[in-house]
Amino acid sequence: MARVRMRNPAVVLPGAVEALQALGRVGVSGGGVSRKTMGLVQLRASMINGWLHAGFVNQSGDTFQRINAVAAWYDAPFFTDAERAALALTDAITRLDDRTDPVPDEIWAEATRHYSEKQLASLIICIANMNVWSRVNVATRQVAGEILAVDTLRSADGTNITLERRGSGPVVIVVDGALCFRAFGPSAGLAPLLAAEGLTVYTYDRRGRGRSGDTGPYAVEREIEDLQAVVNAAGGDGVGIYGMLSGAVLALRAVSSGLTGVGKLALWEPPLATAEGEDIRPTLDELVAADRRGEAVELFQTTIGVPADARAMTRRSPAWRALEATAPTINYDLTVTADASADDFRSMTQPAIVIDTATSDRLHKDALTLAEALPNAEYRTVGAAGVGRPLTSDLLTVLAEFFTH
Repeated sequence: MARVRMRNPAVVLPGAVEALQALGRVGVSGGGVSRKTMGLVQLRASMINGWLHAGFVNQSGDTFQRINAVAAWYDAPFFTDAERAALALTDAITRLDDRTDPVPDEIWAEATRHYSEKQLASLIICIANMNVWSRVNVATRQVAGEILAVDTLRSADGTNITLERRGSGPVVIVVDGALCFRAFGPSAGLAPLLAAEGLTVYTYDRRGRGRSGDTGPYAVEREIEDLQAVVNAAGGDGVGIYGMLSGAVLALRAVSSGLTGVGKLALWEPPLATAEGEDIRPTLDELVAADRRGEAVELFQTTIGVPADARAMTRRSPAWRALEATAPTINYDLTVTADASADDFRSMTQPAIVIDTATSDRLHKDALTLAEALPNAEYRTVGAAGVGRPLTSDLLTVLAEFFTH
């Protein structure tokens, strides 16, 4: 008798995804081990378990030569002694049945030679968390949303746009918000879960981010052309779009200006234009031109209301490098949202759902205004896992239901 396949247990049980993700974040950044080492450890553990996630390493900025050599790290000449000690520890903890003493004294001694107690704790938690995810998926025969294809296409102005595809079923393109791309931000964790829910999920690096190119001068029309190219690559017929924040506004502007091939639209907290506050785009241009990218990121975060303690924590985290690298594109998102009004989208007929957590007064008001303005839209609120972050299980349930029915 064929087994009835269940949904991912971490999604079924409220709060489980958030708990596992929080454990993963603590493991990766809590002990002071370099992000590249953690990326190698995560990739090695996932390889052993048959759950390949090279995106972990790509996010850390490692080379493809080293990524490709992780499977045979013990023979490859590309790793330091400290990295070899971490990889050996990963193998031992993940392959518990390989020997009577799962973590031999020599492996432990080499690890303690290179890492402090706090760093070792970080490594062990990180390895254990990767193994928890694999056990959850193996128990229910989940396909872990593995990347099936990575392609580069050319937009209308010749700019290279990199995208990846997961899963099978109705097609959904994820459009990131400010400072985010395929391997960095909400879509990196959400895409595999959406794929496991029976969707074909495309994520792509918006121009100027990740592995996509950037051809100046910037114009919103060029980003709309990029999205049209991705829609075409995804089949170009009834393709769904899930846009987040400024990415949601980009999707709205694209469809309202004639983007073809789009069916349903899911829109996460799209920020509409406001007359409040000054236009920080000229200052951001000056900071980026002077290579003061960190200051540009901090100015943007302050302007959108990120609390001071959260800004300070981010600056100390491995994520800071990715944020600085993407800083030149902040003004792209500000330009996308600068004059966006709900009235601009009243003629759109595509089925749409506007989603928020109702934790931000401004974004909640924008969501309600937009849902009322769109002729074929509904509004949904989901649980919050913190300010500005949805409860993953709630969001996933809403998106899977919307795009599969």
